Amino acid sequence: IEAAGEVVRIGARVKRFKPGDRVICFSPSCFSSHVTIKAATAVPLPGGLSYGAGAGICVAFFTVYYSLKALARLAKGDRVLIHGAAGAVGLAAIQYAKHVGAEIYATVGSDSKKAFLRMLGVERIYNSRTLDFAEAIRRDTGGEGVDVVLNSLAGEALRQSVGLLKPFGRFIELGKRDFYMDSPLGLRPFRNNLMYFGVDADQLFKDRPAYAHRLLAQVVKLFEQGVFEPLPHELYGPGQVVDAFRTMQQSKHVGKIVIVPPQPDSEFGEGRAMAAAPLVRRKGTYLITGGLRGVGLEAARLLADLGARRLVLVGRSGHAPQEAAGTIERMKASGVHVLLRACDVADAAAVEALIAEIDISSAPLRGVIHAAAVYKDEMLGNLTADAFDSIFASKAGGAIALYDATARKRLDFLIFFSSISTVLGTPGQTSYVAANMVLEALARRGAEAGRNTLAVSFGPIGDAGYLTRNREVADVIEDRLGSAPMRSIDAMAMLMPLIGRATGHVVIADFAPGKLLRKLPGAKAHRFDDVMIGAAADGADGGQDVLAIIQSLSEEEAHAFIRDRAVIEIAKVLKMAPEKISLNKSMEEIGIDSLLAVEFLLGLERDLGVDILDSASTDAPSLGKMIDGIVDIVIARTRGDGPLDVEERRRGEIERLMTAHSVGPELEKLSEIEDSKTERRVTG
Repeated sequence: IEAAGEVVRIGARVKRFKPGDRVICFSPSCFSSHVTIKAATAVPLPGGLSYGAGAGICVAFFTVYYSLKALARLAKGDRVLIHGAAGAVGLAAIQYAKHVGAEIYATVGSDSKKAFLRMLGVERIYNSRTLDFAEAIRRDTGGEGVDVVLNSLAGEALRQSVGLLKPFGRFIELGKRDFYMDSPLGLRPFRNNLMYFGVDADQLFKDRPAYAHRLLAQVVKLFEQGVFEPLPHELYGPGQVVDAFRTMQQSKHVGKIVIVPPQPDSEFGEGRAMAAAPLVRRKGTYLITGGLRGVGLEAARLLADLGARRLVLVGRSGHAPQEAAGTIERMKASGVHVLLRACDVADAAAVEALIAEIDISSAPLRGVIHAAAVYKDEMLGNLTADAFDSIFASKAGGAIALYDATARKRLDFLIFFSSISTVLGTPGQTSYVAANMVLEALARRGAEAGRNTLAVSFGPIGDAGYLTRNREVADVIEDRLGSAPMRSIDAMAMLMPLIGRATGHVVIADFAPGKLLRKLPGAKAHRFDDVMIGAAADGADGGQDVLAIIQSLSEEEAHAFIRDRAVIEIAKVLKMAPEKISLNKSMEEIGIDSLLAVEFLLGLERDLGVDILDSASTDAPSLGKMIDGIVDIVIARTRGDGPLDVEERRRGEIERLMTAHSVGPELEKLSEIEDSKTERRVTG
């Protein structure tokens, strides 16, 4: 029901807009390339924002502004409890609460989301998946409770939240489940002059369009004033709609999920989903070393697309090469203030002076990306100290200089661009690999000290940077990885969710795990564990017949073998490391719904070469119990036992359902209908 886009045609009586205007709007059927809307439901897209950022404004910020401003009248000093605070509405509510000076109490459902809120400066954070938050908030408020609750929880959590309200408190109900279930809510707490509001913001545009339009216009004004900032968001192209819904279903995202409609010139055509956008501040300055060419320039363009309005691009000369001029001009045309600066980043004093220059500007330094590098291949036997230093200094020395110069600043991120060559090794690049290993160690040190430092080891990027000029090196790396170099847009898409959120060291690369194992046997080392998920299914067994392996093992060995492969397959489906899979949890707890369960079983069928789907039960009390059942099926079928009779299995399942749910009479009616071929209405 929300979108951002360009006006292509207007009605005869529309005076507020003209074709070509960039707008955001409420409207039904927004999963379309074109929608026809009422003028009252649209407002101009806040200046400088991308369509992706704008698409996430209407529902979240309008809901928050209507709820906390118009209804709850949240004021300075009020305590507000925001449930689901890492979601879109929750993050918008945090921005508004900070704007008015309220005290924020927040709940989230995972440690990673808790860490994200801490990065935003929220200190009082509780678990939304248990009821412990209520007692904890009473303790932390000296038994007083809160003035306002912005609620999205259901059932007992809702009732506990009402119980946290102080006299004259205001409860804003955003959830739908209890409404549709007609859940009871005792009136006793309301003797304390409480107010309860049920909010479904889009109804305002149906029943009170003029009032709703005024509120939405005020939201846009707060964006223009810099009070509101765009939410983190994920962009999914036409080919990734299923992935988008799956991400939402599993609550893996922070902020908004945005679908980009099919467009002839869209970057998204067959590409990856652009992943979650970071916290990028329009009133901040972002420094990119090596930002005048290659991957550094691509990183600058990424930050501009995410909403950065002030970029400082650094190179040795300070002049943009001819191939970069077009990109820089396009960024300027979109409203980005781009400054080009000459600086030898290996010179600590020069870096300090550059940081000082940024400090006196009206936009403080908020983030740094160090992409500067010098390349000169030299075999180890021929390497001199001077040759080593010439390559090592700009990358490693520059990183150290930036790390030290920003030590007392509260940056949202300090990112070092490293290379997968530190993992694989690359002949002739000793200096380059050594420098990158310094970057990775420095990022880990910063993370341990509580700084937002991250080293990203990129795999080969084929359309920007060094490999475009050195095809031989690209071929060596491609041969080891078993895949073609990435596109820069894909590399930046995978970098996007890490900006400002991840610390330490990560690897971003396309590769085939099984092929990598055969080319690089050392990849069996533990440092590869997180990136070798699915290696077995990808051919790590060197083409051996898995069925033959199972048949050659003892029953105990076969059980362990199949169990391990099942865990690997689950890890692939959930995109997790196998050792992080908890076998004691139920499928629901670990995030496997019926759709993912089918995907898991089909993947395991392909891997083992045994039919599983028709016999496996997914309602076991734990993941381990479910896998045990699968192991029994596989061992039985690989040792000569035939599959169960289909009709017998169906009858057994019907009997189990009848016992578990007491639906025997209804199933008997259903059987009568099937037998007599008559039409009857069956309830049950």
